[in-house]
Amino acid sequence: MNADEVAIGQTVVQTHNSNIKVTFTRTGQNEGIIEYFEPISGRLVLKVKVGVFSGPQIFEYVDPTFWRITVNGQPATQFPDVSNARLLTHVETRHIEITTT
Repeated sequence: MNADEVAIGQTVVQTHNSNIKVTFTRTGQNEGIIEYFEPISGRLVLKVKVGVFSGPQIFEYVDPTFWRITVNGQPATQFPDVSNARLLTHVETRHIEITTT
């Protein structure tokens, strides 16, 4: 299901397997929230504000025990500050890599 097909206020499960559960909640006409959960405990490990038509925009929360984020091969910032830094993911001049730890 595409993001623009989700009703405002509705949450849909995008992926649910033994490694990760991913949900999308449409919060407005042009925005939504994608949340990643560790499937066994249900613990939130990543929350990203997204544009329905433009894709990822802002990290709202990153669990530093689950993810490692680098920009141009260097750590993006010291945790827990990455959530507050509002790291923009659509900047074309940067190579951003997100991997599990």
